Amino acid sequence: IRLCSKLDIDGIELLFGDAKDLLRFKLNKNSLKSFKDFEFNTIHVPFAHNGKSLYLTNGKLTKRIFNKIYGLYEKIGAQSINVHPQQIKNFRIFDENYNYTIESMEVRHQFKMEYYKKILRKNKNFRFVIDTTHANEGNELPKLSKTFKKDLAYFHLSANYFNHLHLP
Repeated sequence: IRLCSKLDIDGIELLFGDAKDLLRFKLNKNSLKSFKDFEFNTIHVPFAHNGKSLYLTNGKLTKRIFNKIYGLYEKIGAQSINVHPQQIKNFRIFDENYNYTIESMEVRHQFKMEYYKKILRKNKNFRFVIDTTHANEGNELPKLSKTFKKDLAYFHLSANYFNHLHLP
């Protein structure tokens, strides 16, 4: 956060890959000030718990995770909460008082445009994020950009090089 605060950027996406790290996280005053200086902060839902894939259900763990995320959302003035679609087992878990984004995923997940469209159509507080690594892997960047132009919240900018994903 300190490093990002020195860059000429619009905001930070706060991401903890594992939910245990998110649940232990305490936002200090300096970090909070850095977030407040940005116009466009987001939070990415963890994609693992104790090293295993995390699925979002109506259970206690999901509730604890979202309570923590909602608290951080308020504190840092987040614009949205980003989530990987394969994690979602129940869309009723999402509090409609918050904004969310659904992210384009790797080819291995086999999500079609229609699936993303359906999510956006049925969930009015969701928008779309194009992950450039994921989109370029499937040669879908132009098509995703055109198809979701009106629903696009932002891009995750990174590259892939000989199957090394998410290079800066």
